[in-house]
Amino acid sequence: MTTMTARELPPQQALINRIRIMRYATIANWVGLLVYLTASSWLLQTENVRPVVTWSIQCIPLLLLLPGLIRGTVSTHLWACFMALVYFTQGVVAAFRPEMLVAGIIEVVLSLDLFVAAMLYARWEGARSRTTHPRSGTGDSA
Repeated sequence: MTTMTARELPPQQALINRIRIMRYATIANWVGLLVYLTASSWLLQTENVRPVVTWSIQCIPLLLLLPGLIRGTVSTHLWACFMALVYFTQGVVAAFRPEMLVAGIIEVVLSLDLFVAAMLYARWEGARSRTTHPRSGTGDSA
């Protein structure tokens, strides 16, 4: 078994397989987080707030990512990483309330999985696109 340095990429077909798996994992975790937030908005009401307001605040930002996730845009996957951190924080805060422990842990796991899958997709797809479409010049115009 050979070891790779930080700059080396795995063989092209292995890289494409990893990218495909991470893309599906990102979408699956996005759907899971959306389903969880929808269910928790209606089932876990603890304040005097209408469920549709809670759902709107929590889910509309996730829905804004949908077109880019479907297209496989690297920048959208990076934004999904940033947004996953917000849901991670929300889950950690919820987990410290005894009546919300399980719900908080579920949200932490889903958001952490979304973060990791989206980050790996963005990293590997970005690396693949740089190797298949290298820049033509260095930017120097002398």
